[in-house]
Amino acid sequence: MAGDDAEAIIYSLRRRRFVDDGRFAVSFVRDRYRYSKWGRIKIRQHLQAKRVAPDLIEDAFEEIDEEEYMAILQGIVKAKACSMPEVSSYEARTKIYRFAFARGFEPALISRCMKDMKDDL
Repeated sequence: MAGDDAEAIIYSLRRRRFVDDGRFAVSFVRDRYRYSKWGRIKIRQHLQAKRVAPDLIEDAFEEIDEEEYMAILQGIVKAKACSMPEVSSYEARTKIYRFAFARGFEPALISRCMKDMKDDL
């Protein structure tokens, strides 16, 4: 393909937003937190690895519904707690915390979630 033709095709794709970092970032954030159950930290790291601009990442994070995000975190914490024989020990709580942190959730949110769910665990 000639250089001019390739440039015309790429221009057309960008104009119709088929090749658009902002659109990609919004889709990536939405899919990763809803379906992969990732937290903001892990999503941000993966977008940075793909060289998405920081302002586009911040704009994409505005798409996250806070209630849904917390419900996902609570589900992860509860699922991990159910897979453990005893949840009341320090070691078990630490494993749950580390598991949620490895999923990319913020430490303050994990602590608050575990504190709120203390009776449910």
